[in-house]
Amino acid sequence: MEMEMEMRPQRRHMGASLLLAARSGDLKTLESLLSPDYNQINIDVVQTPHQHNLSAPHETETIFGVTAGGNTLLHIAAQYGQPRIAEEVCRRECSLISAVNVRLESSLHLCAKSGHLKASEVIINYIVRKGGFEDVLRVKNMNGDTALHEAVRAGHVHMVKKLISVDAVSASIVNNAGMSPLYLAVMRNSPAMVEALLQPSSSYAGPGGQTALHAAVVRSPDEQLLRLLISIMRNNVEITAMLLKWKPRLGRVSDDSANIPLHYVAASGDVRIARLLLEHDASTNFIPDKNGLFPIHIAACTDNVQVIIELLKHCPDSDELVDGKGRSFLHVAVVNHSQRVVRYVLERPNLEKLLNDQDYEGNTPLHLAVTMGGKEIVYDLIKDDRLDSRVMNNEGLTPLDLSKKLNNHIGFPLNATSLILRCLVDSGAIFSPERSDLQKRNRTLDLESEKIYISLSQSLAIVSMLIATVTFVACFIVPGGYWSSNDRLQVGTAIL
Repeated sequence: MEMEMEMRPQRRHMGASLLLAARSGDLKTLESLLSPDYNQINIDVVQTPHQHNLSAPHETETIFGVTAGGNTLLHIAAQYGQPRIAEEVCRRECSLISAVNVRLESSLHLCAKSGHLKASEVIINYIVRKGGFEDVLRVKNMNGDTALHEAVRAGHVHMVKKLISVDAVSASIVNNAGMSPLYLAVMRNSPAMVEALLQPSSSYAGPGGQTALHAAVVRSPDEQLLRLLISIMRNNVEITAMLLKWKPRLGRVSDDSANIPLHYVAASGDVRIARLLLEHDASTNFIPDKNGLFPIHIAACTDNVQVIIELLKHCPDSDELVDGKGRSFLHVAVVNHSQRVVRYVLERPNLEKLLNDQDYEGNTPLHLAVTMGGKEIVYDLIKDDRLDSRVMNNEGLTPLDLSKKLNNHIGFPLNATSLILRCLVDSGAIFSPERSDLQKRNRTLDLESEKIYISLSQSLAIVSMLIATVTFVACFIVPGGYWSSNDRLQVGTAIL
């Protein structure tokens, strides 16, 4: 191995004067610095990231000199946008077109990143005219990115169009992260780049099994400016429509977690894109993820009522879908404290069947609401006369039985417990039947919790009596028994 290292040709280090001339575009100085005999033996300009086999600076400059990062003169011309320098270098030694630096980047990679179109045109014209360099357009750097990947990532639309016009096949190449140029274009939210990349051979792959459509249907949650956000949303709809027209089956392609684009939209709440996807293929509404959640369940998790309305509009039987636990989207909404979804269901007569629906463990939405300690949702459910608070689950427990366990849960404060208990008692909820001797023997509450529970029950009883008394006395109050400092209230006006 050591012998091989010794026999390898040394790489000539590029002098500072030549480097500065190339960067600044000083063609005259560059020509004067280069060795007259530029047709010398070509040396290996490819090196590994950890190998810096550079000789000491040489007085006579050579066109094959490289910088500390392995960049040739053509790399420098590309990086700094110097088309005249690029032209001169290609004229003198076109083999440098295929040279790569320590990051395995060709000169086209640097052109693509910096967006210097004129310099890239010089290099590409030599590739087309000379021939034999077509593979340079598909060369991958250390991250597996081609020049096209870099152009898309940097957002240089004209560069993307130029590279595609020369080699459309490069759009089919995926980098080490599993990203295609099209996926990156969608993430850049650029309809112009997406349109240019919609070639027959283009890949739509993304990381984790995602597709470009998965990326298109999700808007950035970090965007703060409303004007820009509206622009992004508009572009997302446009890009989504373009992708569906290009590859109609994309709406059904799932990622590694079995998520299709509609799942992403249900979570993000973008109604316009949800409508677009459903109009394209409504059957995607019946595709679950790996956890058995359908789009309507996912929308319920994130309290996206408008998406649920859109799903039910296109697929009215979506209300019959249950997840892996046998839960409807109302069950899921209750568990995730999605109060807007719960209230929507309560307002829709055609969804009444969901109110007392039981999951595979026999739990109704009220059972789950009590278990989760959601006092607001418990109140919303209880005040609806259509709800049956006496239903027992598979363990024989009613919602009132479950309320006894709230005191044992650190996360539930006493006021939440009392409110839930009060709501259940007032609605006529009952405990499940139990023998009195077993009830004493199998108490589940410790002594402290039991004292609190008994005290709470007594307090609630007293409060109930006081309310009843006030209501009874109010019936006998004669109007006009009070004076008011408000001039608009006249003597004889009942004030309660």
